[in-house]
Amino acid sequence: MRDDPRAHLGAMPSRPSITIALDAGGTVLKAALLVNGQLIPGSFRTQPANAQDSAVKIIEGFAAVCHELLTDYDSTCRKLDDRDRVRIGLAVPGPFDYREGIALLKDVGKYESLYGCRSVTCSARSSGFWARVKQISC
Repeated sequence: MRDDPRAHLGAMPSRPSITIALDAGGTVLKAALLVNGQLIPGSFRTQPANAQDSAVKIIEGFAAVCHELLTDYDSTCRKLDDRDRVRIGLAVPGPFDYREGIALLKDVGKYESLYGCRSVTCSARSSGFWARVKQISC
């Protein structure tokens, strides 16, 4: 029987702090959901990283796990609405030009299709939880 993910949170503020944590390793993408800084039990996910795919496929994989976590939150904790803000923390292997925000993943054996990518634009909607990659600037 799965633990109640709300049990350890106590009284939540009307707008909880919702964070999705992603760790994009070369083999496995790991993800979890935190609310008010606390890990939601049962939210930890792993899936293949697909680090050799196209930039669009890689970003779509990130978006898919985010979608799954938010859908679970919506059904087990509380309904999300358009006023909720969701933060995403993403750990990706480098190197990067941090000043310019550009991925410099070349000859590292993973995520090389992200080389030169500066930004990603996604269509997202909290009601109905869909996300689609619209544009990647590489």
